[in-house]
Amino acid sequence: MSKDNTPTSPCLLPALGVIGLSGRSRAAQKAPSAALGTQEAVGFFSPSAQLGQHQQPDPMEKHRDLEEILLSVPQSRSVGIEITNKTSVTLRNPSYFCQSGEVFTPPSPSISPQSREMCVFVKRHLSAWGVSGALLYVSEPFSFAVMFYNPRNNTIFDHQYAVEIFQGPTISGSLESLYWSMRGARPQSQTYRKEVLDKKNSSIVVSDGPYSISATMSNHNKAVLKVLVEETRGPPPKYTPNCFPHPKDISKDRHPQAFTYLPK
Repeated sequence: MSKDNTPTSPCLLPALGVIGLSGRSRAAQKAPSAALGTQEAVGFFSPSAQLGQHQQPDPMEKHRDLEEILLSVPQSRSVGIEITNKTSVTLRNPSYFCQSGEVFTPPSPSISPQSREMCVFVKRHLSAWGVSGALLYVSEPFSFAVMFYNPRNNTIFDHQYAVEIFQGPTISGSLESLYWSMRGARPQSQTYRKEVLDKKNSSIVVSDGPYSISATMSNHNKAVLKVLVEETRGPPPKYTPNCFPHPKDISKDRHPQAFTYLPK
């Protein structure tokens, strides 16, 4: 019924119901979109969202692999060195010499026990040479040097690397002279090994006393050189049977006096 008591046409009722439902459905559709817009606005202006958009990853993060780091290096020739220290001493005071190329990521000032560090050397821009040099770490009981050579044209020249271990915290001569000595054709020994990378590659192992160093290197344009420094403990003392004297062999003066409850 209308206000003037005029009956409402039955055909208009479904239309009015549809109009009411459509209005409510449109309002319901607008509510989620408004809520979503509020969430987007909060996320856009939140500090965590802005930090995630603008923060760049550190190329030398500990959890990243060396191979992944070298992929981000723009130079065509590079050598990445990863040193893992599994000894009880701290490796300190690194020094390096670049015969060709330059340092891209310098070596860490120290490598604590049970940790690893990385450094990267790259070819100079517009240089006709590759990247080659030597890296030295020292400690109180021993020191070691790593020589690396990554040529610009690996179809003519082969990759080379060498490792040498020394006693004590110092070496004789300069690091440049040590580089040429390690790269030259000198006889190999237990404390010095060099490897020329060809189709048959093998690892390097040198040792001095309880300390041993093993290394491997890839022959790619962006070469990976991994060094493992370990400390080997000596064998346990051998068991000697009958090391204690038999009671019969002990003199009577050393025998303890007998104890008895019986009265004398």
